[in-house]
Amino acid sequence: MRNLWLVSILVFGTVAGAAQSGPATGASAGVTITLRDQGICNEDEVRLGEIAEITGPEARVARLQRLPVAHAPEAGQERMLAREDIETVLRASPDGRIGATVAGAQRTLVRAGVQIVEGERLAAAAIRALENQLAAQPGLKAQFELMHVPPALRLRPAEVELRPDLRADELPNGAVNVRVRLFQGLRSVAETSVGIRVRLYQTVPVAARNLAEGDVLERNDVILEAREVNGSRWEPADPARIAGRAARQPIARGKMIESRMLEAPAVIRRGERVRVTLTRGALELVTQAEARSDATDGQSVRLRLIDSGVEVLGTATGPSEAKL
Repeated sequence: MRNLWLVSILVFGTVAGAAQSGPATGASAGVTITLRDQGICNEDEVRLGEIAEITGPEARVARLQRLPVAHAPEAGQERMLAREDIETVLRASPDGRIGATVAGAQRTLVRAGVQIVEGERLAAAAIRALENQLAAQPGLKAQFELMHVPPALRLRPAEVELRPDLRADELPNGAVNVRVRLFQGLRSVAETSVGIRVRLYQTVPVAARNLAEGDVLERNDVILEAREVNGSRWEPADPARIAGRAARQPIARGKMIESRMLEAPAVIRRGERVRVTLTRGALELVTQAEARSDATDGQSVRLRLIDSGVEVLGTATGPSEAKL
């Protein structure tokens, strides 16, 4: 039993010795890190590979190249890194604490890369967003005047996405400020605003002559003109539905015709003779009356029966016709 125990010790010692005397791999393989006196950083953190030449086993070198050693300066700015600070970071890293030799510069100047996003590019993105929003309103045309172009932004060198912020239900008109957010990947990195004056134009119906109250409009009473959209109440009438409508109020020549200015034409006028029909089952009586009010088709009208002089309330059914 004791001999078996001794054999076990010998076998274990042999295996352990073989493991220790074998070739160095992973973190135990030596690397040399030669610090440069300057480097360029393009991310939020300074990576060791950006400021040093690293030699050694390929896998370990690749990991050390990606090792963050300090926070990066702002885009376009610079900062100085001391060698002892980098050595402190290496001692805390599994790949840097064993078998790593640091040489080279005592101090390294790190510059952050920068890209300039010009204000004109931001303004163009805001205008494109407005154009896309107005494209859903085919009857409108727009003119844009830049009122405020933001200053250029300094960002890290990475792909930038510009996202103008517009309310989908908003019809921009007049002076507007378009907020533009800038993203790199999924992260919002900057925000600014562009001032734009928007002028909207719409082709609208216009009175070709002076129209009196009650005039029934014909096609040649209306012309189409492009007018600038202004005011909170902008309700031009549909040009295709104007003919045959009556003016509810006087409309001056050259004035835009709005929906509220028109109504159905009167089929009965006050003072005119009206044919009145009274139906009771199969019995139909017809008499004459004088209209005491104007009425459109289907509207109530006051009538004075000619035979009796009695005033009754009827319903207009057509030109000079009513029923009781």
